[in-house]
Amino acid sequence: FAAHMTRMMLRDDLGALASHTLSYLDKGHALGNIVYSKDSKAALSTLGRLLPPHLGYRLEVFNTNWSLLWSVESGYGFDSGSASYYLAGHNGSYMPLIAVLRISR
Repeated sequence: FAAHMTRMMLRDDLGALASHTLSYLDKGHALGNIVYSKDSKAALSTLGRLLPPHLGYRLEVFNTNWSLLWSVESGYGFDSGSASYYLAGHNGSYMPLIAVLRISR
């Protein structure tokens, strides 16, 4: 039971980190720029600078029907926490997308 609870706490911590990371990127409009331009290099570079180097991550972008549009990852494993973030559009255009950031140890 203790090992299970530790894994749950670690996932919750990673989920919180994913949520805070997406919020931070959205405040500076970097998230929208990355998501709508489908710029994998910018995603890898930006997330690589923000997240600790021992963590892997995967950024996925979905439409509102949850169809995967594109994704990028670096060192991503299976034991992870995640967060999703709704984007209504970019540069004044309405084009809703959902960004999901998954982080693993």
